[in-house]
Amino acid sequence: SASPSLWPIPLTWFTITGSSNVITWFNTRTGTINLNANVGQWVILNTNQMGFYRVNYDINNWQLIRNYLWTGNFSAIPPINRAQVLDDAFNLARSGRLNQSIVLEIGSYIANETEYVPIVTFTKAFGHIDRLFTGREQHHFIRNYGLQALQPYFNRTGFIEQTDTHLTKLTKVQVLTWLCRLEHLQCRTTSQQIFNNWINSSTLIQPDSQGFVFCNGLRNATLEIWNTALQRYSALREDTQRTRIAQGLGCASNLTTLERILNILIDINGVFSQSDKLPVVTSVYTNNGVTGVNVVLRWLTQNFTTIQQRVGSVASIIKGVTNRVTTNEQVILFNQFVDQNR
Repeated sequence: SASPSLWPIPLTWFTITGSSNVITWFNTRTGTINLNANVGQWVILNTNQMGFYRVNYDINNWQLIRNYLWTGNFSAIPPINRAQVLDDAFNLARSGRLNQSIVLEIGSYIANETEYVPIVTFTKAFGHIDRLFTGREQHHFIRNYGLQALQPYFNRTGFIEQTDTHLTKLTKVQVLTWLCRLEHLQCRTTSQQIFNNWINSSTLIQPDSQGFVFCNGLRNATLEIWNTALQRYSALREDTQRTRIAQGLGCASNLTTLERILNILIDINGVFSQSDKLPVVTSVYTNNGVTGVNVVLRWLTQNFTTIQQRVGSVASIIKGVTNRVTTNEQVILFNQFVDQNR
């Protein structure tokens, strides 16, 4: 880095056979430390993520870590460090400091992972890659990569059960949210069945499942079903479920329906509470790929003053939607918005 700033960091390390017993404070820009590790043995720095810093390795050590994770028996690396390896690798690749191929290879070990922290780290990193490739030819390869990485956890553990531990439920929410988004057949079929029971018979949906169930159930819903869900939203008084229904309504894949929900947000007599308006907009551009981003950009351009007055949070909306601009058409739409609202 060209920055003159320098902070001392606590260096710790471990291998499959042992670990450092002391903390070495590294307080120079460059230096050498003897780790006493065997040749051909991986080394991981920052044991239990004691320090707040990233670690990059030479390609040989990254490959050794990858090979060990691929064995499926990776208990010598604690969950927090497995998450650290993923987070460091994906972020180093984003900044051009690490080859994307080795990062994707390391990430694929998640197919054998069972712990929450590494899995949620992977889904966040994968979400960034998925956004970058939305609207591009290679997007289906990225989606297949995500499916292959996350499907094995679902195959082992199934849908959310009341008997699951809290941490298992949180893990399943992460996995199922992505599997349904990636069009995993069983995830979508089961979610649709749960949603149908709710829409037809008011059968309660487990709170942990509501987010992805409402989104999946309303994605391809008929106008009649979508309107019924909107009426349920209006009649409810429980804030958490109301918000999840509102977000689900924003998952509709039909362009006309998306335009309608955005216009309801700025209707002075609209049914959405003020606190649910930003989650609805976020759901539209998060869950509908290129179409969702395009429709929000057009809505912003055509209604900016009204949105400021009746929705608010315009800075958050602009930041969120522009983070998903990936096509030339979207660049043109964004420039039109800027030109019209200088």
